[in-house]
Amino acid sequence: SELIQSEEEIACHPSFDRLQFAISDYTAVEGHDLHAGVVERLAVIRFGSMATNPDLRLIVVSGDSSILALLDPMKQPLLLGSNETLQFPTMELATTWTSRQPARYTIRPRR
Repeated sequence: SELIQSEEEIACHPSFDRLQFAISDYTAVEGHDLHAGVVERLAVIRFGSMATNPDLRLIVVSGDSSILALLDPMKQPLLLGSNETLQFPTMELATTWTSRQPARYTIRPRR
């Protein structure tokens, strides 16, 4: 599925271990063929990629409750314990939220 292909591309990216956020925009999706097998494959990818970037925050942008439920770790036991997953109804809200987050691994000067 496109979802799995997208997740694999993100996890295999050369700078994956330095990513702070991965935003997946599903606002244009009008239907899907997501099922338990896809969730299982997604869990394998996410747990494997946590070894190199355990602090990555996953952001799902969608207004479709069926997509949100399928990608929500609190509703999918296979995804529990994977990277923190946040949900936003619009890309604007998602990018506004990410822009307000502190940079990881910032070295602060001593006072």
